[in-house]
Amino acid sequence: MSFESLTTKEWYAVFWKTKYYEPNQICYQTTEKIRDKVLLVKRGNFVVQTLNREGEMISTEILEENSLINLEVLMEKFSKWDLPCFIQYQVIALEDSIIYEIDKEFFLSHLYVNPREYHELFEKVIAQMIKIFFAYTLSNDKTGLKVSWALFRLSTTIGQKSEDGIVEFPRYVTQTFVSQLAQAGLARTNEEIQLLYQKGILASRKQLNLNQDRLLEHLKSQILTEYSDRQL
Repeated sequence: MSFESLTTKEWYAVFWKTKYYEPNQICYQTTEKIRDKVLLVKRGNFVVQTLNREGEMISTEILEENSLINLEVLMEKFSKWDLPCFIQYQVIALEDSIIYEIDKEFFLSHLYVNPREYHELFEKVIAQMIKIFFAYTLSNDKTGLKVSWALFRLSTTIGQKSEDGIVEFPRYVTQTFVSQLAQAGLARTNEEIQLLYQKGILASRKQLNLNQDRLLEHLKSQILTEYSDRQL
């Protein structure tokens, strides 16, 4: 999905602008209550963080190129159950990144006259929601399954896959980062990473390089085992 046609120079001053962010810089918080601007990732990767029960900020999702940052802005009608009031989160740049800030009405009008881009946007949003929902269903599951899923999500977003099938991660993908995304304790996450290394799924523990195909097969077997156990 690409929205380059929205950001041609003739529309620059009126409907959109480019915003630049450095690593660890906050680019969006729901407390800002932005209702008229759509934030779209042009370049770079971002992490979505929210408060856990202990009041700590934890990483819950990765946003990549062409991801819509503030999904709730697309809502037109709000009842007394104002969703943004119940969903508090912030989005932080993981590296040097660029965001398009686009006027909401202009953005939606453009999508209405370009059905293909409209479809691609919501297809991406649906996929994003499925990933979040699946991660939520695993929140009370075994640590091994949660860590494997977190690593797979990272491998399909910010990982760089080489010709030999090994996925390499940026330096900021540490064991602590994985434990937060997996919503698991650091000690248990480290144990699971050690097991994945012993099984040949992780090529390196320090930089967390991994074989994506082996990880996927391992993840599938874990999910099938969990499902079978629950049916007994």
